[in-house]
Amino acid sequence: MRDVRISFVGDIFPANLPYTIEWGVASTYKQHNGIRWNKYLNSILQSSDFTFGNLESPLIDDENYAYYNCFAGHSSFVELLKKFKINVVSIANNHILEQGIKGFYSTCNILKNNGIRYVGKSEGGLSNIEVIKVSDISIGFCGFNEIHSSDNVKLYAELNKDNIFNTIEKLNEIELDYRIVSLHWGNEFIHYPSVQQIKLAHKIIDKGVDIIIGHHPHVIQPVEEYQNGIIFYSLGNFIFDMIWSNKVRKGLIGEVVLYKNKNIEYKLKGIKISNSYVPIEEDNVLKYVERINSRFLKILTRINSNPIGYNHKYRLLCFINSLKERVLMKIFLFINFKKLSIKTKDYLFEKVKLKLL
Repeated sequence: MRDVRISFVGDIFPANLPYTIEWGVASTYKQHNGIRWNKYLNSILQSSDFTFGNLESPLIDDENYAYYNCFAGHSSFVELLKKFKINVVSIANNHILEQGIKGFYSTCNILKNNGIRYVGKSEGGLSNIEVIKVSDISIGFCGFNEIHSSDNVKLYAELNKDNIFNTIEKLNEIELDYRIVSLHWGNEFIHYPSVQQIKLAHKIIDKGVDIIIGHHPHVIQPVEEYQNGIIFYSLGNFIFDMIWSNKVRKGLIGEVVLYKNKNIEYKLKGIKISNSYVPIEEDNVLKYVERINSRFLKILTRINSNPIGYNHKYRLLCFINSLKERVLMKIFLFINFKKLSIKTKDYLFEKVKLKLL
């Protein structure tokens, strides 16, 4: 029986962060056009028909790229996506508007012109839908974002109940074998979803969706089998220049096999981001995931018996985890201070000055 094999990966960041100007992902890619990453990406993605991930920054063409120093990937990065069959991406996330409306449409055009499908573009509030057909199996994708670093001028699909359930209704009207929803959601640096996320994910599966792919926390979160669906709450980072702690370096790849008879099989592959920002397979990460999943089962029991108590503890954990990672990031920057560009140092000094005023 014919099957479809899809790799689901975490956040793909083709840009530089404000403090990695001249040595982040974009700058590193420019040095070798991804050639030094080939063997690593090929080894972890070679068995799939195609790969789905979250594109965490806009792509800018040659004419305008020189004006941007961070939160913008060069248009040539699309060649890396094509080479490793990353054929579908979500553009509904909190950094896709970092270069404004022009940057958003630049990204859409670059992806479209290179045969990369994208979801998460707003169509009257709903997400656009992309249908991929492999052999005789058809799969519908859509995407949403609830995190807003920039004002959304109705370009990406916002994550709210009306938008997502109305989009699912449209998905259900199409003759599809599988329905997959990408969600940019949750809190950064914490290994567990909130009560609200869990309830929403369950409702989405109840409405007929088969797989939910979560992004944004930058760390691994649980994988839950619910009813006949699978929920990847967060796959962590995939290509990113967040390398200040082991926590943000670890990620997951969900290798999913879809059969025509609505049977889904999957296995997890653990990765760790190297100093050159590329994912390298690491089996030890799976033990890490087992502990997260085991803890999550206890959390589900606690939520059922005392959701208010869990909410209070969850907010405290979010604060503690975020504070810890930000301290580790500052230590990392201090250790690597000589490596920072002049523009990065100016950026950091300006931030410090504003806090002191």
